[in-house]
Amino acid sequence: MQATFTFFIVSALTVIPPGFGPTSQPASQPATRPAGRPEIVRLVAELGSPDFKARESAHRQLAAMGDAVSVELIEYIADPDEEIASRVVALLGKPKDPALRVEVAVRLLSTADPDWMERGVHLLFESPAEIIERFFDRTKDARGVERVIFDIVGERLRSWKKMDDIFQANYARAKEKNPEAAERLLQSNRESNLYDAEAAYWSAVEAVEDYRDPQGGEGGASSRPTSQSGN
Repeated sequence: MQATFTFFIVSALTVIPPGFGPTSQPASQPATRPAGRPEIVRLVAELGSPDFKARESAHRQLAAMGDAVSVELIEYIADPDEEIASRVVALLGKPKDPALRVEVAVRLLSTADPDWMERGVHLLFESPAEIIERFFDRTKDARGVERVIFDIVGERLRSWKKMDDIFQANYARAKEKNPEAAERLLQSNRESNLYDAEAAYWSAVEAVEDYRDPQGGEGGASSRPTSQSGN
């Protein structure tokens, strides 16, 4: 648990895993040229090449395409090849478009893997006001373990919304009377987003474990190796 908690603090600052260096470009970078699906499929396959240079070259080429390939890359978030999945998540980064951000977060949460779930939760709580309605609309028909995860995260988003409504009223009054106090209030509100994300994440992880093994055994472990937790 300690290792996972440490990774949680790191991922609160960024959803792009370390280790890819300057080739890790978020998908929000301007697209340099259009790309057809066959080319994207080829490059994604090369992300899992045994040749390091081939992997890096494919990563750079996909990064240079920016938002133009984001929708195509989403389907590889849960790729069984750990190298491909990790690099795809790095390439997607933090999408600026709220709809795309929700889709990436939902795909990450749907893996039911603790590492990917953590990234997904933080994407949602990066700017909850932009995504809350989209999230509920996108997940309304979920079933099984996905339903369990989405219900937990959704409950926390609703709690956030109630507190944010109170904050907005207090912040508006504070700006008029004491701008410095208003800024402190704003910072406190931002920090509360991190707390809500943490609470949502840990509750979702526990709910998945209970869903997979109601008797409390060890059968609830994710089938995907959690190699990211050591980063």
